[in-house]
Amino acid sequence: MKTLLYQACQRILFFCFLLPMHYVQAQNETKITFINGTSKPIGRLFIRLTGETDWGENILSATQRIRVNGELSVTLYDWEGCKIDVQASGTNRKVLYSASGLDLCKTQTFTLGQSRPEPIRPPVVETPSLSGTTGSKLTREKANAMLRAHNQIRANDGVNPMGWDETVATFAQQWANHLATESCSMQHRPRQGAWKQRYGENLFMQQSTGTLSGFKYEQAVQSWADEKQYYTPGPLRDFSTYPDQVGHYTQIVWATSLRVGCGYATCNNGGWNTLLVVCNYDPPGNYIGQDPLSPKN
Repeated sequence: MKTLLYQACQRILFFCFLLPMHYVQAQNETKITFINGTSKPIGRLFIRLTGETDWGENILSATQRIRVNGELSVTLYDWEGCKIDVQASGTNRKVLYSASGLDLCKTQTFTLGQSRPEPIRPPVVETPSLSGTTGSKLTREKANAMLRAHNQIRANDGVNPMGWDETVATFAQQWANHLATESCSMQHRPRQGAWKQRYGENLFMQQSTGTLSGFKYEQAVQSWADEKQYYTPGPLRDFSTYPDQVGHYTQIVWATSLRVGCGYATCNNGGWNTLLVVCNYDPPGNYIGQDPLSPKN
């Protein structure tokens, strides 16, 4: 009897082992990390595959916020494809950041407000140094420094270099002289009249109670480029919708601006030694609704 029971148990166990096993297949997981590089807390965050029309649901919970410089890691399941579109809104639901084509195959960490798809780098083109006159009061050394600074910023964003133009530089110098004589302050050229603007324009002013003779003119260019932190990649919006100025930066990198020329003048304003720097760009940029980095503008 004992033997029969043992044999029966063996048969049952054997039968159990022959039954088809049910496997729980693990879902494919994709982890993405977002860093809030905007100037406001993010309360709504949407992602979608590039090409889709529906943003879907907010991937933050009702109580979640990504504080400024904070980060959030999100795990997606059965996510297919590399390219994603991202849209982030503040706690008041105003869109703070929107970008298309962010590449998950290259990185899974994106800084909102700064990230954009890896730009297609143009061939490295050595910008020839100025060999003749600059067209303005700038020496060749200072003009070359400003030109290199402009083109380094453009290269960082995948934009071809500009060349120095003496005619444009003379135009900039004339306005710098006018400002120094009339007001000793920064003012853009008017749209009409004898001083009518023909180009894009960036202005810079430095003041000191001491000497300004050691000023490095490429510092003016870098101060304009620092506005990149406030720029949302994509078509240029009304400037009032950005958290701070961005127009100097976008003019520097405007892809269809091919020539630049700069000038400077000094004056004294209320006991302050003042340096005024003017740069003009041909063709001009900063057209609302156009992408600064697009060569098709």
